[in-house]
Amino acid sequence: MTGSEHPAILRFPAHAGRISELMRSNKEFADICRDYTQIVDDIAREERTPGHSSAVLAELLRLKSDLERDIVDHLSEDEVESHKGP
Repeated sequence: MTGSEHPAILRFPAHAGRISELMRSNKEFADICRDYTQIVDDIAREERTPGHSSAVLAELLRLKSDLERDIVDHLSEDEVESHKGP
């Protein structure tokens, strides 16, 4: 997967550069993005499964939403830090 195809970048394309940079420089953010990729893959797999469990899918979607919130929080924190003066 190229950086521009990462699910976090596809979800937040306006922040592609910051997401790529933070994935390289911030281990916690990189871990969140790794988890986000896994959840997106799990959701796609669950949706393709005949007779999939709506409870499982609902939980995966909740987790995806939580991770999206974490990504946005990190982007917001990073933006605040980058605008602080020395």
